[in-house]
Amino acid sequence: MASETPVFDDIAPKPGVSAGIEAGPSGPSPARTAGWVVVGRAFGAAMSIALVLLLTRILDKGDFGRLGLVLMLYETLEMFALSGIPASLLFLIPTEPRSAARSIAVTSALILSVIAAVVALIVVIFAPVMAAALDDGNPVVTEMLRWMALYVVLAFPAQVIPNYLLATSRPRGSAAFGFLIQFVRFFAVLIPATLGMHIETIMLWLALSGIVPFLIFVTTVLWLDRQYPIGLRKKWITQQFSYGGPLAVASGLGKLNAYADKYMVGVLMPMEALAVYNVASRELPFVSIVPYGATTGLIPEMSRRFFDDKEGFLTLWRVLMRKVALLMYPVFVFFFVMAPDIITILYTDAYVEGTNVFRVYLCLIPFRLCLYGGVLRAMGDTIRVLTTSGLSIATNLLLNIPLYYWLGWVGPALATIVGQLIAIVLLTHNAAHRLQKRIVHIFPWWPLAKTLLVASAASVVLWPIVIQDWPSGIKVLAGMSGYCVSYFVLGIVSGMITKSDLIFIRTFGRAFDPSGNTN
Repeated sequence: MASETPVFDDIAPKPGVSAGIEAGPSGPSPARTAGWVVVGRAFGAAMSIALVLLLTRILDKGDFGRLGLVLMLYETLEMFALSGIPASLLFLIPTEPRSAARSIAVTSALILSVIAAVVALIVVIFAPVMAAALDDGNPVVTEMLRWMALYVVLAFPAQVIPNYLLATSRPRGSAAFGFLIQFVRFFAVLIPATLGMHIETIMLWLALSGIVPFLIFVTTVLWLDRQYPIGLRKKWITQQFSYGGPLAVASGLGKLNAYADKYMVGVLMPMEALAVYNVASRELPFVSIVPYGATTGLIPEMSRRFFDDKEGFLTLWRVLMRKVALLMYPVFVFFFVMAPDIITILYTDAYVEGTNVFRVYLCLIPFRLCLYGGVLRAMGDTIRVLTTSGLSIATNLLLNIPLYYWLGWVGPALATIVGQLIAIVLLTHNAAHRLQKRIVHIFPWWPLAKTLLVASAASVVLWPIVIQDWPSGIKVLAGMSGYCVSYFVLGIVSGMITKSDLIFIRTFGRAFDPSGNTN
């Protein structure tokens, strides 16, 4: 076996290539930049689940369902309305001199300000209609939607900040911005909720928290970087919409795909049911963070291998999938078996009726072995990502209603899983075609099956614990301790866990074995 070496640590920024790395080797490496991105996502996910954990104990189910519904609407609207402008900064700024970065950021903020004003006006006008469709015309929802419009106006221009800082070689600043915004949003919701304020007042506090990102934009772009002149160019606007438009549609469809089942439940069932469904269908933070982080860190190396060494690309991809499975398959088995107790710990026993929905969503974990769209982007293909998103959401929407009437609220959850599995198959098929392989030759089937078998066999220690009449916290703690030991012992004895795997677990994302040993 080849020695365990980081496959992307030696990819240093090239002098003068981009606005953010003109200083050459002094700029952060792609691996370090990706690391900060993953840290920021992990922190945001942790804050999000912590807030949900607290709100399920503070708010009644109806108010919790309404708050979740309005926030879902904002996130879906945001994906489409931003038009990919923030994402375009990572493409546009590196192609221009460093002195132009500030001008590009200001141009982007002006575009987003205009978009925000239009979106906010539409939301304010149609808020009663939206409330009628979602919650029988509840005036509380109408008021919440109008406060959401205020947040749009305040927060949209500052959406340029994270990618502006990344594109100008300030990944720590980008991560710090994300940390601060998450903190502000967290307490903007938690404080009024804890004080017993009405749900529409909580939404007002959240809307006013948009002042913070706006002030950060003014401080960073207009003051800290004031040594660079501001100039506007029409070609930048054209390039941004050309690059960002397809990404915005793909991202919006992806968000709609993730939320379609929740909208369905919100429209067809009471808000109390939506509250339970929301927490049961909430994806565990690390489910996306692990494959996202591993894939993001390897995209530079995968891009290089795709053009120079397609077999090496496939080898690296297989190693990536197996390493992710090593971590995520035992997580899948443990959470599936202990689902009722985990829901009770996280959200109280008032939400345990959502156990079946929770388990359906867990079934996606065995297939989330990498960021499939990221693999295609490493090949330089973004159009396939967009078309696949469209097919996935179409399947989801077509299945939602019939499965709801057939299976109850488990039906929309199943429709979401089917839609995402179709996306995975299509993305993998397209990648296989570009590698001149059949899709069946992409996955390391036996190593994946062996990992799942070991993870399942290790769960034998959980069953005596599950049937005990103990508090949920004790059952989960005892089960986790026993299961971890059982999994590692069986893995090592069976040869499923190798020395390189242990290195990978200790140094996540940095110890992929490029030799491709997946046994």
